[in-house]
Amino acid sequence: MKDLLPKLLEELTKLTHNLQPESNDPFKHYSVEQVAEIMHCHVNTVRAWIKDGELKTFQYKGIMRVRSQTLDRFLARYTV
Repeated sequence: MKDLLPKLLEELTKLTHNLQPESNDPFKHYSVEQVAEIMHCHVNTVRAWIKDGELKTFQYKGIMRVRSQTLDRFLARYTV
């Protein structure tokens, strides 16, 4: 999995180069499925980022969520 991550991140950079978040609301959050849709990747890819500590989450109503600010930082870190 660790060997695959750099290749996935390179592809992610290509796909998200011009991606803008839907909202600047600091309280906005996304489900794992929504993050996968935004990032144009499979849900399991997002789960792998979470498992590897690349993407931080929190629980809201029993569902794993990603804050919009966290997603913004993730994109900034891996987007050229």
